[in-house]
Amino acid sequence: MAPRIDEEAPQVVSQPVSTGSSAQRTRSTSRRRHIREEVRSRALAEKDAWALQQKLLAPEIDEALMEVARQMLHAEDYAAVVEERAITGLCGFPRCGKDAIGAKAGKKWKINARERAVYDAEEVGRFCSMGCLKENAAFAFRLEPDPAYCRSAAA
Repeated sequence: MAPRIDEEAPQVVSQPVSTGSSAQRTRSTSRRRHIREEVRSRALAEKDAWALQQKLLAPEIDEALMEVARQMLHAEDYAAVVEERAITGLCGFPRCGKDAIGAKAGKKWKINARERAVYDAEEVGRFCSMGCLKENAAFAFRLEPDPAYCRSAAA
């Protein structure tokens, strides 16, 4: 049966759809604000780490700057500094201002018979001496395992 024209269609009253309580919206806003703050903090920490890396590329860095590096840099950031210094021809250990010995062509291993140790020749070539290699390894071991933006401010 066809609807009659004189009949009125039921009126649908639209009411706003509730997306949740105001407490949920407040938590959501608070969470977004917290995430924005964490992202901002991370970007600032990465910017500071990059600036510190640039300072560590200079020859003969003092102990105070090395202590700041120990507190701020992540192991990967410090490894990048060592590699960059070696590429430019400096000893990979930032406290040293001497030239790196460089990797010898065709050599894959460096054998130290006195200490009964075998080293990767490319790794040894990044430093001016075995002493700097060992000091660098000790310093890298003391670095914080987590990036600076993950650590609490009280640490």
